[in-house]
Amino acid sequence: MFKDSPDNQIRIKLTGPGAAYAAAIFNGQDSSSTGPNNAFNKDSIFRSKFNGFAITVNSLSFGNTLFYVNLAEAKSRLEFHFHKTKNGIKDTLMQSFQMYPTAIGSAAASSTANYIARNYSSTPVQSLDPNNNYLQTSPGTFVNLEIPGLTNYSNKIVHRAYLIVEQTPHSTSTDNIYTAPPFLYVDLKDTLTTLPQRYKPVYFDLATSVLYNPDAKTATELFHPYPATNVDINTFGGNAVKRFEPSGLPFIRYEINLTRYVQHIVTNGYRNYDLRLYAPFNYYYPQYIGTQIVIPFFNPIALGRVRVGAGSTLPIPHKMRLVVIYSKV
Repeated sequence: MFKDSPDNQIRIKLTGPGAAYAAAIFNGQDSSSTGPNNAFNKDSIFRSKFNGFAITVNSLSFGNTLFYVNLAEAKSRLEFHFHKTKNGIKDTLMQSFQMYPTAIGSAAASSTANYIARNYSSTPVQSLDPNNNYLQTSPGTFVNLEIPGLTNYSNKIVHRAYLIVEQTPHSTSTDNIYTAPPFLYVDLKDTLTTLPQRYKPVYFDLATSVLYNPDAKTATELFHPYPATNVDINTFGGNAVKRFEPSGLPFIRYEINLTRYVQHIVTNGYRNYDLRLYAPFNYYYPQYIGTQIVIPFFNPIALGRVRVGAGSTLPIPHKMRLVVIYSKV
């Protein structure tokens, strides 16, 4: 007899409706070829009769905790323990059902869904403070940015241009509880096109080692519409870095590289688009056909929120700003 004692495993005993679900499977089904209770005859029949279950909180008012689990590993499974008597000897047996994220042979992949609801009633997000913006990892919030100074910007050599986004600290206690998203991301708000083509990737700076074209519509064009190898964080930036005020109070700072994009605005007359700033778990551009539509990013789902200062003229200590280092032509 060996004990099953895996680390970092959440175990939920099937009680109430869960126990009824287990009983319906093991006490009322068989492997006969026909009949109303032949769920064990074929996988397809089993799925048609028992197409899944949900794990939910007891009350939405207490649903403020996130557990991150890996459904694709062997530790994650639906496990049944039952007794069997053979030759007068009672034995305890176990049967487990593992989830498979991809199809294996003729067996279809397991389907999963992860529903996260945000309730913004009576929160600072609802007040729409023009000097402070709350960014939550998706599903969450975003901020629209305008940089009017880039319109008709005089010709120059842009050595570096980067967007600085800094956290406006609340207090050490609350900021330690509500940690900042690991990464922020910026794309372009394309109001000249019709919905759903409202946003598209930033030109040039998402990855410097591969060519892509945000104005492409399909993967069969000369260049992919976004970097097929995903965003290169080492060049594009957007990662959270801890800094300290003179008083010692910590805050988070993000720097997002827009150098080549700004250079093309200056020298080639690219449009000065409004920007969308957010912390995606993945991002989605429905106008691209024949490509990977949902693109994974680097944030765990729903992890983190940060209050950032706006770029107004008010004397706030952590204003959002675009820094351009250049030489005159």
